[in-house]
Amino acid sequence: MRSRRVVTGLIAVVVGICLGFSSINKAEAQATVLHSFNGNSENDGNEPVGPVVFDSLGNLYGTTFNGGTTGWGTVFKLTPAAGGWSESIFFNFNGQEAAWPTSPLTFDSSGNIYGSTFFGGFLNDGAAFKISLTGSEFTGLHDFGPRAHDGTNPRSGVIFDKLGNAYGTTTGGGKYGNGTVFQLSPITGGGWKEEILHSFDDADGWQPSPGLVMDDAGNLYGTTGFGGSSSACDSGCGVVYEISPKSEGGWSEKVVFNFNNTNGANPFTALTIDADGNLYGMTSAGGLYNWGGVFELSHKTVAWKMKILHNFNSNGVDGNSPFGVLARDSAGNLFGATGYGGAYGVGTVFELSPQKGGLWQETILYNFNSDGGGGYSPGSGPVLDSAGNLYGTTENGGSYGGGTVYEIVR
Repeated sequence: MRSRRVVTGLIAVVVGICLGFSSINKAEAQATVLHSFNGNSENDGNEPVGPVVFDSLGNLYGTTFNGGTTGWGTVFKLTPAAGGWSESIFFNFNGQEAAWPTSPLTFDSSGNIYGSTFFGGFLNDGAAFKISLTGSEFTGLHDFGPRAHDGTNPRSGVIFDKLGNAYGTTTGGGKYGNGTVFQLSPITGGGWKEEILHSFDDADGWQPSPGLVMDDAGNLYGTTGFGGSSSACDSGCGVVYEISPKSEGGWSEKVVFNFNNTNGANPFTALTIDADGNLYGMTSAGGLYNWGGVFELSHKTVAWKMKILHNFNSNGVDGNSPFGVLARDSAGNLFGATGYGGAYGVGTVFELSPQKGGLWQETILYNFNSDGGGGYSPGSGPVLDSAGNLYGTTENGGSYGGGTVYEIVR
């Protein structure tokens, strides 16, 4: 089986280290496996890496890195049914147009699906794609490759602005070979035009992490897993960056925050943004116990303020090495997943809740277990439904060992 495990200032900053409360694990929530992927069957996918997403009818969609009729990965669909959920393969990647999807999926207003693949495409360096509402029509939006400083190997999927332009990141390529931020714009009469908004040069980060977020002013924010100004990490500890449209045209980039290992390192996850423009994210290493943490970046003034909401601690209770994106509910609670740690060492789902005095309390909602046919080692974060229940994927485990889609009822 192929493995998707790829190598994953300018502003006044005030760093607040908040120890908060210790991790608690009370009345652990119930987890249900909605589907176990069978990588030995060409009728199913294998190794789901990205998160799931709801459509307007309450169906769940996601991708598998492997499996399907050609072995190059799938888009799957889970439909609510009496007594459970029914899974079907919505689309099979063919390895030429696109291959090995890892990105989140995005819907447009018509129900078409957009995303990106790590390999495949004309130059085999990845592709951005659109799949029709019925799953019968595949459109390649852009084939990435090392030409004219183009990016390579995207893992971010795309997000859209109000004009229908799409934005994403590539882990490699660009002018300096360290990754890019790109824009895809629809062309009148058909097709899409790509523009590289920024090429990372190591000093401002390298290997941008999956996913971008956009604020109301059209500014883009993301993280890089490496690079930046700190020498505390061998390859740089990573940064949070901002890409802003300029009034005279074009885009400018600046580093919002440099990680220095003490406050975290290697933010391999995308950011979450709230209505006030505050950013929330996770680091996979560094912090108080060197197992990563959860942070908030706020800018009520010109300067950004960084606050550590939680330091992960590999103490047999807490999770460590978080993956994916944080989900946020209307009360401001944050939900995420760790790939390791917890009671059984193979990952957790956690909740962080704001408390009086600016503290945050972590609750372990669920400990994944490699025994008993359940899933384990989530490679992405959970999503919330309207009732506050959580849904996500695990890369491993399940009845056939090919990973699962799970539900946690709160």
